[in-house]
Amino acid sequence: METNENICLSNTANLSVGKKRILWIDCAKLVAIMAVVIDHAYAFLYANANVRYLSWFSVTLFVLLSGVSCYYQFQNGTLFNLKTQIKRILKLLAYYAGATAVVLVFLTGFFDLKVFLGHLFNFSISNIYYYFVFFIQLMLVAPLLLCVCKAISEKKLKILYHIVVLALLGFIAALCIKYTFILPVHGGGMYLFGATYLLVFYIGMMLMSLNVFTNSKNKKIIILAVSAVTWVLWAYLRVTVKLPFDTMMSDFWGSGVNPPSVNIIIESILLLFVCYAFFSLLENTNNKFCKAIVTCCSFCGKKTLFIFMFHYYVMLAFGKYLAFPFSDNYLLSVTLRVVLFILIVLIPVLMDIITHKTIKACTRFVKKGNS
Repeated sequence: METNENICLSNTANLSVGKKRILWIDCAKLVAIMAVVIDHAYAFLYANANVRYLSWFSVTLFVLLSGVSCYYQFQNGTLFNLKTQIKRILKLLAYYAGATAVVLVFLTGFFDLKVFLGHLFNFSISNIYYYFVFFIQLMLVAPLLLCVCKAISEKKLKILYHIVVLALLGFIAALCIKYTFILPVHGGGMYLFGATYLLVFYIGMMLMSLNVFTNSKNKKIIILAVSAVTWVLWAYLRVTVKLPFDTMMSDFWGSGVNPPSVNIIIESILLLFVCYAFFSLLENTNNKFCKAIVTCCSFCGKKTLFIFMFHYYVMLAFGKYLAFPFSDNYLLSVTLRVVLFILIVLIPVLMDIITHKTIKACTRFVKKGNS
């Protein structure tokens, strides 16, 4: 049986309907990781600061998808307790350790065990690896949040109870920002539970518990139209007018970028609904081209962990030989940028495929040797 990943950046748990993957989840993960690449490609593939500004929903969307996935699995019998979560964390950390070693050798041309261990325990080989710091904490607290969400889903006044929990988590996030410090890493990784990422994680669970992801085609069309228009309007206002909500909450939730505040959280929720409605509608059409798009996006969406870990270093490798805007010819410059963007995404996908095939081959060899 094929599965989706509850971590959304790793291969650790099940999310399926019968034997069929929930493809829109994988596609939404691809959208999120492409936003990560766009953010980090600023001044290499493009120079418009507004484009980068609009890509900052990426990690928040990942965490939302993680909440959605976790609740679905929990609802369908997947175990979420301290023992199972520790197993998932150890698997994620194994990938992280491997990536740290690869990046160290890439950056220095040499493997130094002492330097490696220093980076490994401090999550300091790369700024982008801050995600691991707070997400491990979210994995540990997931069983408690799932139980709370499940209990509320059985109440008559569930919306009221959810509002109370959201307010409580928002308050906890403010306390985490003001009174906690985990490691000197980027963004939400500095704070206990990632601060507002804890709130975002629960929002994903809550949305799945409220059964908002309907199977009705007509409702999906309405959801797509409303969420897409609202997202475009929200994004436009966020760039041009500078919506005031983050400023209003700055004393509690900081600058509002990472960890996110009101603006990015709302934008990410809207994009979650856009991805759900758009990709599930494409999947359910009889058009082979549309189905092929969903299949390709889903396939790449399953490889987001490796894209996340290695895309920046693929970009650095290209940057040694190429400099923006690459050519005085506008058409050639745009073409090169598109090709480079695709390669920055696809090379880590190839690394994922090779790694997992190697692991499977080694596992078979060891089992054969022990039999």
